[in-house]
Amino acid sequence: VRRAARVRRRGFPAPAPLRLPLQPIADRDEMGGGLLSAVKEEAGSLGRLVSRKTVARARAFMYETNLPWGASYPSLWIATSFAAFLPLIPLSWATYESYCLCAWWALQILFGYKSDYTTAGVPSIYHGLDRLMAPSSVLILTVTSILNLGVIQATAMFVPAVGTWTLAAMARKRNQPALYSLMHGLWHYLGSAVACYALTLNADCQ
Repeated sequence: VRRAARVRRRGFPAPAPLRLPLQPIADRDEMGGGLLSAVKEEAGSLGRLVSRKTVARARAFMYETNLPWGASYPSLWIATSFAAFLPLIPLSWATYESYCLCAWWALQILFGYKSDYTTAGVPSIYHGLDRLMAPSSVLILTVTSILNLGVIQATAMFVPAVGTWTLAAMARKRNQPALYSLMHGLWHYLGSAVACYALTLNADCQ
């Protein structure tokens, strides 16, 4: 009141009282509902996008080949390299007497052969099955070798095998099918040879 009186005495009109417009409750509820609907719609769109990407990645993992040259370079060298895994079946039985381990190696040989040779370069379920089993097979080979040879000797013997696997991966990225075939086959031969040697020592000790 005093401020308004001072303003009037100076010849200025008194400021109008500040009045904020009050939005009807119904309008506010409608605005909130619209915002919520927009958020839900965006969340649904994001969820569908993530689902499509997840399905696409899962399908690529289970079916798609990782060979950039497709089926134009089938490799008998890789096909015959799976024979190196066959001794693991009787040696695993002689060492551990495990039906599961023998069946595991039989399936790994089958899936690997189908993925790397008969369906190499084309979509197939065998690619996914081989990708699921191969890391565990490498782990089994590594643990078996360490248990029977010791950490130092097993590591020293696995270095050449890991080197061939690395060179094969590099050759695949550089689109070099001949080098990839050679190195990937050597990876099979050297890795299985170390494990067979370790299991043979264990069987002889028993």
